[in-house]
Amino acid sequence: MSLKVLICDADDRFVDRATDFLSRHGHQVLTEPLAEEVYGVVKSWRPDVLVLASEAVYPDGGVVLKRIGQLPHRPAVLLTGQLDRFDAAWRAWRQGGDELLLKPILHTWELHTAIISAIECATPKVATESATATA
Repeated sequence: MSLKVLICDADDRFVDRATDFLSRHGHQVLTEPLAEEVYGVVKSWRPDVLVLASEAVYPDGGVVLKRIGQLPHRPAVLLTGQLDRFDAAWRAWRQGGDELLLKPILHTWELHTAIISAIECATPKVATESATATA
């Protein structure tokens, strides 16, 4: 299964490792380090799953997540590397995350597993939204 994965994280080292790993496993990866640009990229590129640094997308009170939430549901893996900011990650997760990972991620396969899990967790939401839209 090939997926379109959008990564929004300012951590270049993580982004490079994640992009390399996911690309080697047949996925298309697009990166956008600027949270304010993510909505436009999601709208135009239509990724299958989002990988978002919660610190990047939540400082604005979750505006980015709310805007993305207005689009057809896209599973999201939220990342946090700051345990003292776990509250922001938790609020972001409650607003639209399907998985939450703590950084540093020691093995890139952990990200892949979280992506698959996010898609599986989001499947009931997507099915419900589709049924509601057709009713």
